[in-house]
Amino acid sequence: MLEPLERLKLAMAIYNQGDPKRLQHLLKVHSLARLLGQLEGLDGETLFLLETTALVHDIGARKAEALHGAAFRRYHEALGVQEVPSVLEPLGYTREQVERVQFIVGHHHQYGAIDSLAFQVLVEAVFMVNAYEKQLPLTAVANFRDRIFRTAEGRKLLNTMFGLKEKS
Repeated sequence: MLEPLERLKLAMAIYNQGDPKRLQHLLKVHSLARLLGQLEGLDGETLFLLETTALVHDIGARKAEALHGAAFRRYHEALGVQEVPSVLEPLGYTREQVERVQFIVGHHHQYGAIDSLAFQVLVEAVFMVNAYEKQLPLTAVANFRDRIFRTAEGRKLLNTMFGLKEKS
């Protein structure tokens, strides 16, 4: 029998059928979010919800592309909120868990909405993966780090990953 997060990974593979790039993206975000959440000392339930959110954070992107021709952030956040229950409820997630995941999915590009350490960790993990996948210039990576990153472990990992130095 698969563990709940492994069942969710499989569900997301099915959800993203024919789109290996999107599946690879969410698996990378999940891996970094899990690592950072552990390093930051999140409790078991909070870590579980962080990992869940990492696996579904872009769940609205495909529908946004189909409806609007592109996965604009506002569309894929809003559509993601609608899609989350269809994946999580059949896997046994509680209403409270689904609602928390929906909130973060619906705001994960709105940095002023960050209201918890787990949400902050997710934003940092998403950025690390996006910065690599989009091959952002190091100046842009450092600028985002200085404006948005709040966790010590996230800053250390980002700096290590991209060979950045902190400002003196």
